[in-house]
Amino acid sequence: MNCHSETCGQFLVIGIPGPGLDRDLEQLIQAVRPGGFVLFSRNLETPEQTARLVVRLHQLSEQRPFIMIDEEGGRVSRLRKLGIRSVGAKRLSLAGDPELVERQAAITASLLRLLGIHMNLAPVLDLCLGSDRDDGTLRGRCWGESPGQVLHLADVYRHSLRRGGVLACAKHFPSYTGAACDPHEDLPSLRGRLGDKLERELLPWINLLSEMDAVMTAHVLLPDEDPPVLDPASLAPSVVTSFLRLQLGFEGVVLSDDLEMGAIRNRYCPGDAAAACIAAGSDLALLCHDPELAPEACRALAEVPRPQRDDAERRLRSLRRKLREPEPFSLEKWRVLVDQASILDDLVPGTDELSGTASGPGFVDQT
Repeated sequence: MNCHSETCGQFLVIGIPGPGLDRDLEQLIQAVRPGGFVLFSRNLETPEQTARLVVRLHQLSEQRPFIMIDEEGGRVSRLRKLGIRSVGAKRLSLAGDPELVERQAAITASLLRLLGIHMNLAPVLDLCLGSDRDDGTLRGRCWGESPGQVLHLADVYRHSLRRGGVLACAKHFPSYTGAACDPHEDLPSLRGRLGDKLERELLPWINLLSEMDAVMTAHVLLPDEDPPVLDPASLAPSVVTSFLRLQLGFEGVVLSDDLEMGAIRNRYCPGDAAAACIAAGSDLALLCHDPELAPEACRALAEVPRPQRDDAERRLRSLRRKLREPEPFSLEKWRVLVDQASILDDLVPGTDELSGTASGPGFVDQT
């Protein structure tokens, strides 16, 4: 990599293939200098091993990396691999008790802090359509069918997560609600104009954006916009910069959904997609499965105009200042939290669907 691309790894969040790091992967991490890492079930064997892995990722990084995970609860729970029983959003919303939501988020934050994880890729702000068939990949993951319910419960979750020392990332902007296909397989379209969605689908976003540390964008087409958005929203300046940042006023960090999903890989090479993501106004591009893609992405990112890279770097510095130091790992504390999670799971009526096949951030990953 040349001198410019060596500094562009800070705009990448990468996944690693397993629970440990070999010499070649460590050398790649030191060469790329990624801004962060996203953990999946494949990376977790025991809580002690996970905490050691996070420590090693810090040691290999020049500046404090963002350590992220999807821990929504229910069918999107990476910590289930470590024996955690975590209640999903739909089940909590049906229980109708915000105190249970608050307790769920507090336990989640404490577990993540023990492992050294800074950011939870939650809460989901998409709306439920009311049936598993209509909700597709979002089934069981939404806080309600009405904007008011989503706004209230997602805010309770966010507040409790933040109080526990973990950053919150809202997803998926502008929405996967009503998407006709799974973005892991192909690129869905979102019907209707964003301006017409401000009083319904986008109401939770409008009210919670100022409280969120980060926002994850969705891989969806917006063919009804004027002019039509015929690139994925995650790569479109008209969505990320013009609408999310300028019209809605979001000043925090924006990150993409996984750029290795079929919605993107079927149409773009990952390096070009990462560059388009940052050029559109985002700050972090996620490559969640193959770290060997990172050097190519760095070279492409070096071609992004300097003003966009400078803006992204400034926002990343600001968010990095919010990162809390990890707690020393304690197996005794971990076991107490495991018991608390199990007690809460028993308190909430019903059961969560725990099966799924999707593998990107915000979806169940294959292990």
